[in-house]
Amino acid sequence: MKIDVVILAAGKGNRLKPITDKTPKSLIKIGGECILKKTLDGLDPNKVGDVFIITKHLEEKIENFIEKNRKKYLFNIIKISQGKIKGTYGALASVKKLLSGWFIVINGDDIHSAKDLKKFFKEKNQIGVSKKESKYFEVIFDKNKNFKKFKRDSQNKKRFIATGCYTLNKEFFNFKPEKTSEGEFGIPQTIESNISKIKPKVVIENNWDQLNTHQDLDYLREKYLIPNQIQ
Repeated sequence: MKIDVVILAAGKGNRLKPITDKTPKSLIKIGGECILKKTLDGLDPNKVGDVFIITKHLEEKIENFIEKNRKKYLFNIIKISQGKIKGTYGALASVKKLLSGWFIVINGDDIHSAKDLKKFFKEKNQIGVSKKESKYFEVIFDKNKNFKKFKRDSQNKKRFIATGCYTLNKEFFNFKPEKTSEGEFGIPQTIESNISKIKPKVVIENNWDQLNTHQDLDYLREKYLIPNQIQ
């Protein structure tokens, strides 16, 4: 059975200004290709149903990208504008009426390898994690990879953090959305608040990179060896 995919690409990318004043984060080119293309190329067309791309900031540029590249893919790509609810949960909620069962959520401005993405099609109720040097909440899980909690006061310099990739069911929308520290509504916070009902497991991504800051961009330029370009 094929599974729908939701790509979250609505954010403003304020920490990457002035680049993101004219270019959505998902269209920033790394290694000669924009992040959104890398994500779409990493999806197995034999396992994917529809792909929904949630947009808001500079969404006309993402729409133009979709129209130029639509014929390259065997799955249907649908652009959805984010509604009034803010945060990752708000972006996801924008497409809830179009989802019928299990689906995969992907953070559209990070780089996920094709090998890692395949893991999310194998099980239900999953949270992607990757071990990085970071100040983000540490993801705590047991030896059987059962998610336990987010540790907000972790002292570990290198820790497992959430990658923004999940396998969820439409029933997820029955849960009350939980706020982030910024006052928006977050997917991981909502999962944590309903852990006894969802019973999620973690999926370890071995080749995942985030793009939040200019420091991240410099690192990715070096990693992928090709100078960054803006579409």
